[in-house]
Amino acid sequence: MDIECRSLGRENGIDRRNKAIALVQQWAADHHRPLTISYTLPTTRTGLESDALAVLQNALQNGVRVDVVQPMVFDYYDAEDLNMYKSAVTALEGLHRQLANLLPGKSGAQLWRMEGATMMIGRDDYPTDIETTTVDDARNLKIFARSKGMAVLSFWAIQRDNGSCPGSAASDDCSGITQSKFAFTSALKGFTS
Repeated sequence: MDIECRSLGRENGIDRRNKAIALVQQWAADHHRPLTISYTLPTTRTGLESDALAVLQNALQNGVRVDVVQPMVFDYYDAEDLNMYKSAVTALEGLHRQLANLLPGKSGAQLWRMEGATMMIGRDDYPTDIETTTVDDARNLKIFARSKGMAVLSFWAIQRDNGSCPGSAASDDCSGITQSKFAFTSALKGFTS
């Protein structure tokens, strides 16, 4: 479930979606079908935004088993030009604390296995164009994720994973940085939880 922008403010829609997810999970359990529910949500550099956290709170209130939470570790909208790897780590550590409050019966290791991260590779579509995730940031995040036993690492989007437009930003088909083709894909290759 990728829930962002205006969808975060639609409480009735959030509630209906989570009730539907709970029904689907029950059906899958009754029919011995595997099903993983992953929530992709916006974050700050210190944890989920309050409206994103409310999505998870509502899910739990509706009996949803939250399997994975993937913060989008970009578009922080704070006008800060900070290291994107370090920002991702602090966002994930903040999410970890939030999940510990939501799910006090789970161990730290269990909570890390519920966490993922979605990066925007290269130059961001942030309005002031100051966020840049490098290939080294991706490599370092893979090392961090492996050390914690995280569930998922992903990025937006495969068609951006090339260096065909260095210096540009907010492009759907290139990263805006100097890189070899599929450099981010190679950096994350072999990630397993």
